[in-house]
Amino acid sequence: MSTDINDFSDKLHEYKNKSHKRKYENIKLRRELVEIMFQRFYNKREIAESLGVNQQTVTRDIQRLKSAAKKERREKLEKKYPGEYHKYSAVIDEFFRVTWDFAFIEKLITGRLHINL
Repeated sequence: MSTDINDFSDKLHEYKNKSHKRKYENIKLRRELVEIMFQRFYNKREIAESLGVNQQTVTRDIQRLKSAAKKERREKLEKKYPGEYHKYSAVIDEFFRVTWDFAFIEKLITGRLHINL
């Protein structure tokens, strides 16, 4: 999403004035602003303060954005490379599982992980 500074300022002003009568429209605008600000490297606290919402709300909005982007990427890849996406996805999942196993073993060996038996 590419938004110039004037459009961003207008949206932020519109949101702060809360001129929307419908709650859904205000949520939609807030999510657009969260996306813009997140892409411009604002941190969650800064976004929350600017929009006058709880930081957890911003976190949920960002998770929603990431989830939507992931779904969109997956759909595009599945369409372009039908069988390949699932094969590589399984390999990546296995890689992360093994990586976590190694990290767990390292913590056990170095004594940074304590297990009560």
